Amino acid sequence: MLEKLKKRWKVKSDWDVVIIFIVFALAGSTSLYIKQPVFLLLDIQKDLLPLFDFILIYILVVNPSYLLLLLFWGFVFRKWDFFWNFEKKIFKRILYLEIITALVYITKTLINNYL
Repeated sequence: MLEKLKKRWKVKSDWDVVIIFIVFALAGSTSLYIKQPVFLLLDIQKDLLPLFDFILIYILVVNPSYLLLLLFWGFVFRKWDFFWNFEKKIFKRILYLEIITALVYITKTLINNYL
């Protein structure tokens, strides 16, 4: 399994793969950790919003913070180049999904307000 990942990610050692896993874990954990203060600051409460709106806000807050933290932790663990290239690939996919989600939300809001 490590050999496949080393080949796919174009890294040389097993230790590089372990560091990449650690960076992914730290970025995910940290983004969820800082979500709570951000939601408190913006006064976003799950029980006061429709589920669709809460999910949209959640996606729009957690995804960008995850991407920034991925770069931060990649820099700390000296894997900046790997994570910068990784983000360039996934950014197009995530941006596409967020644009689609935002358009659905805007359409839903316009329909609810004007009908």
